[in-house]
Amino acid sequence: MKSPRFFSPVLRWRLAVIVALLAIAAVVVGMVQLFRIDILNQSRLFSFSCRARVGQGAESMIAGFTIQEHLQTIVVRAAGPSLALYGVDGAVAGTTLRVIRQSDGRVIARNDDWHAPGNERLLTDLSAYAPKDPREAACVLRLRPGAYTVIVEGKGGAQGVALVEIFKVQN
Repeated sequence: MKSPRFFSPVLRWRLAVIVALLAIAAVVVGMVQLFRIDILNQSRLFSFSCRARVGQGAESMIAGFTIQEHLQTIVVRAAGPSLALYGVDGAVAGTTLRVIRQSDGRVIARNDDWHAPGNERLLTDLSAYAPKDPREAACVLRLRPGAYTVIVEGKGGAQGVALVEIFKVQN
């Protein structure tokens, strides 16, 4: 059977791996969204999100991403309380996030309140990416090529459903 032309062979393979990893993780609630745009026949992944139950420690949600080209501006956000606005039952009361650079294991960003200093762009030119609730976490980062991990937890030991989102934005 011939594969649909919408996704390139490499992206189809990556989708299969992501779906398999979610099945292995056996999360109660899970969702993956991948978006593709064509510009001069070049496919670029520019957004990723995953929804799952979170807590602390072993109940953290973990998402990874890789930047393969030059310096990129990325918005990472962890929604929780605002999910109730969309009919999600059991949304976590608050979120925290950490971004870890895989090359050295260093935490390069952490947040538990997106209004924190360093996120001014979420109030100005990147306001479309600002979380809907002040109890949600978000970071605007300029990242070099490499692998990164995002860890999302419930703030103050809270448990519930959260959504992690990673966006590549215009530099």
